Amino acid sequence: MFDLHNKFNTLHPVFPIYNELFGLNGKVEKREEITIPAGTFDCYVISFETEFKMGIKRKGKTRQWLAKGVGIVKTEDYNKKGKVISKSVLTKFSN
Repeated sequence: MFDLHNKFNTLHPVFPIYNELFGLNGKVEKREEITIPAGTFDCYVISFETEFKMGIKRKGKTRQWLAKGVGIVKTEDYNKKGKVISKSVLTKFSN
């Protein structure tokens, strides 16, 4: 799925409905097994810098846990000081 420690550069909307939120300078950090309410998943952890423009400009970092056959199962957003400012996890999954 991914090569560990592979870096990638992208400049695209992270969420299409917010055309002013961009992800760039990403990398695959590691593989990690996580347990969340939806179950236990073997994931690749990717991170990328984010830039949000809506009246003011805010920069930060996003980490996402991606599971093969499922997609994003966990996301954490950090401010520029490294503090978690939002977090989401998959709560239910059926295939």
